[in-house]
Amino acid sequence: DRHTVTVHGVTDVVSFDENGVFLLTLCGGLNLEGRELHVTVLNTVEGVVEVTGTLCGLLYYDTPPTDKKQPKAKRTIGKFFS
Repeated sequence: DRHTVTVHGVTDVVSFDENGVFLLTLCGGLNLEGRELHVTVLNTVEGVVEVTGTLCGLLYYDTPPTDKKQPKAKRTIGKFFS
């Protein structure tokens, strides 16, 4: 219903605010875009992050950035929810 997403395999939370959450996962970077986003579960020991709010987009990066900053060139799975 676009209001909750649970991500497994998270190694780090790089940044988050009410419009976006940028995560590093075992498979690369993941950027969640939306409105009124909140990180409701944050467990990097088990690699689980849950985000609630209105999810509008999902951007996936094949490899994690080396400097833990969001890459400028985005590889897009797609803005599935727009």
